[in-house]
Amino acid sequence: MSLPMREAADELAFEPAADPAIDTTLRAPGWALALPEPAEPDVSAPPARTPAARPQDDEASRPRRRARRGLHPTFLVFASIVIVALVIGVVAVNALFAQTAFAVHTLQSRVTELSEEHDVLATTAARLSSPSRIASWAERYHMVAPDDVIILRVPGFGRRSSELP
Repeated sequence: MSLPMREAADELAFEPAADPAIDTTLRAPGWALALPEPAEPDVSAPPARTPAARPQDDEASRPRRRARRGLHPTFLVFASIVIVALVIGVVAVNALFAQTAFAVHTLQSRVTELSEEHDVLATTAARLSSPSRIASWAERYHMVAPDDVIILRVPGFGRRSSELP
């Protein structure tokens, strides 16, 4: 437990009886030496360092500052508006992401269906355009193949003129 400075100084200033017959070099236990008197400064010597001159502030020119008593209501309102806006923004962005995810899933399902339909149609087209199927269909309807086939070539159509023999 510490003592205030004044009480500690009073305790240290305790001296033995003022009887000159008592030897002050030998002291009984529990006795303390007195603190030396502070020396008076020598007023004839100049100070080692002079303090810089400060401009005097008058109370009217200095802005008054209010003591802080907590958060200002304007700050609380502004912070609340910002927080609410951020929460609404995050919820809106999450809703857009969910909506986009549903749209992407729907489109992927549609692409899969169309891809399967394309495969079926390509298989059907290949089966219908096979030469053996066309020949059997022609025979069924009593069609015959021509005996001599003549190919007419039209100049400038189909092949380039430089490729002609």
